[in-house]
Order: sequence, then C-alpha cells, then structure tokens
Amino acid sequence: MYNENVLKSLLSRFGRDNVISYCKTESYKNSLLYDDCMKLENPPECVEFGYERDWWSDAAYKLEVYGVYWTGDKKPIVES
Repeated sequence: MYNENVLKSLLSRFGRDNVISYCKTESYKNSLLYDDCMKLENPPECVEFGYERDWWSDAAYKLEVYGVYWTGDKKPIVES
C-alpha cells in the first residue's frame, strides 16, 4: 500500500489532528532508523528510511499548514 492510501485511510478513520501526530511520529521513527543505518556506513540501504522520514514530515506539514495533503498530481487528500 502506498503512503497516500495509508494517509487517506488514516484521515478517514482518525481525523486530521490525530493523523498529524501520527505523521510526526512516523517521521521521527524513520529518522531514528535512518541515523542508525548511516552509522553502519551503508548509505544505499538507508535511502528508504530517509524517503519515509521526509514523506511523513511533509504530510504533517501540509496537513498542519494547509489542512490537506496533496499528491504529485495536485489532487488533495482530505478526511472523509
């Protein structure tokens, strides 16, 4: 399942404010994993953690500032 689909499901079930907290937590978790991975000096394997960290951080920011998250094609994801 892609992050956008997960986000849409979370918004529908838990609402924007709770999902913002989740996004921040998920971003922080992936930040910890990324930092730990980088200590092993094998950066190619760390790319996914960095991507996930940034994706969830961006989602939290967009939900907080704009009230919606939009995909690359500019279609907003809003809570149902």
